[in-house]
Order: sequence, then C-alpha cells, then structure tokens
Amino acid sequence: MEKSKIQLSEKSLIELLDAWSFPGALTVQPTNQGTVNTTFIVETQAGKFVLKLYNNDTTTTQIQYEHSLLAHLQKLDLSFAIPTPVPTALGETLVLLNQNNSLLRVALLPFISGEPALRNNLYHTHAVGRALGELHHALASFGQLSYA
Repeated sequence: MEKSKIQLSEKSLIELLDAWSFPGALTVQPTNQGTVNTTFIVETQAGKFVLKLYNNDTTTTQIQYEHSLLAHLQKLDLSFAIPTPVPTALGETLVLLNQNNSLLRVALLPFISGEPALRNNLYHTHAVGRALGELHHALASFGQLSYA
C-alpha cells in the first residue's frame, strides 16, 4: 500500500525554509522519488539541499535518533559523504509545524551528488563492499555509545 504524500504549495515550502535564513532567492522542486517521505530539491546561493518532509508514521523520537546517528557518522573520518541535517538559524535539525491539524516534521540535508553503482562492474562492487564494511564498523561504534 502506497503512503499518501504530503502536499504543500511552493509558497508554503519557501516559508518553511525561512527557518534556515537563506539569503537571496531560492528554488524548490519536487524530487518525485522516495517511497516513505516527501522530498524536494532546494537550490540557494549557499548551495543545493534536500528538504525532507517525514510521513506521519515516523515519530519525532525516531527522527531525533536518525539525526543523532547521522551526526555521529559525520564526526568520523569516513571515505564517503554523510547527509547530516543542516541546523536552522536556531540550531535545530528538526522543524515541527502544525499543518492542517497535523504535525509536520521537516529537516534540511545537504544534496550529495552521485550515481547508483553498476552491479556488473567489479570496481563498483568492490567500492560498495568497502563502504559497507566501513559503515558497519562505524555503526558498531554508535551502538557502543548508546549502551555506555
């Protein structure tokens, strides 16, 4: 069963982005990707970002856990980019808004360019395996912090 996507006007999306205080003009385009959350590409003078609107099935606690995990991974010297949430002007990584009697949870992440790995390319397969091993080790260190 497909989840219903959050529908907001371009004006509403731009108003949401006020929390990040971007100077100058910005553009917002839907990605038409993702199966759980609604995402938009945001282009500003400061760079390119992904605006993520979490679906109603995801709790604030789950999102805060996700953000703490991404912040932990960002601190490590990993060989790949981590989409760590961008703090608002007030230092928050999660914006909560009441929209049509529903709580809307929003985060802004840096846009990370790239291409999917080709499964039949041995160089790509090796790189994916190496990155997954590195990620596994990094996730284990986060688990140790959680239980300490």
